[in-house]
This record gives sequence, C-alpha cells and structure tokens, in this order.
Amino acid sequence: MSDEPRRPVRLARPFAITGGRTRSGVQLNIEDLVVTTVDAAGDMTRLHDEQHLIASLCLRPRSVAEVAAVIDLPLGVTRVVVGDLVSDGMARVYGAEIGDPGNESLVMAPVLERLIHGLRTL
Repeated sequence: MSDEPRRPVRLARPFAITGGRTRSGVQLNIEDLVVTTVDAAGDMTRLHDEQHLIASLCLRPRSVAEVAAVIDLPLGVTRVVVGDLVSDGMARVYGAEIGDPGNESLVMAPVLERLIHGLRTL
C-alpha cells in the first residue's frame, strides 16, 4: 500500500480552489521541495481539502511538480495552494537559486543538467 494520501473526488473546478487567483505571493519553481512544518503537521483541521492533502503528502519533501502530479491538480493551481501554505507558515519551500532570472540560458542550463543526470540514473 502506498504512503501517499488518497485523492479526493474533486467537485470544484481548479479556479474555485484558488478563488480565481493564478498567482501566489510565493515564487515557486517546479523543482523546489515542499515540506510541511511542525505546526501544520500538528493541526491540519483548519486546512481545506487540497491544503490538507498537500500537507499530508509533504510530511516528507516533495517537489512542486510531484505534488501536482500526485494530487492531480494543474501545476498553476498547485503553486497557488502551496504558496498559501507557505504564507500561512504551514509549509516551507527549499530550492536552489540558479542563475540570473533575466537570463534564460543561465536559468535553464542547471535545470536541464539535473534532468539529464536524473534520467541517466534511471
């Protein structure tokens, strides 16, 4: 049996989950790792369904992309919900600052190198 929480049957459209927002106050890259804080792990009763699911899933570090895939939500919606958890102190995000955000070639090169390395280890 998997240690991943079960996906709820989704009755709301993704834009309803975020209140129509497409961005959060937290900048998240798809490879950033999300970890639930001790506060969230101790009291998940105040979280709505998607937040609760993400907090349960991220008791161990998960990338933003992995979270989106496991809970079957679009990446943009996942970023907003994770950003809300971070803003509320319920999760932390760990990621490497790579390159100069204004220079796409500097930003993408390390990401592609990590991807190639990961594929080779499979």
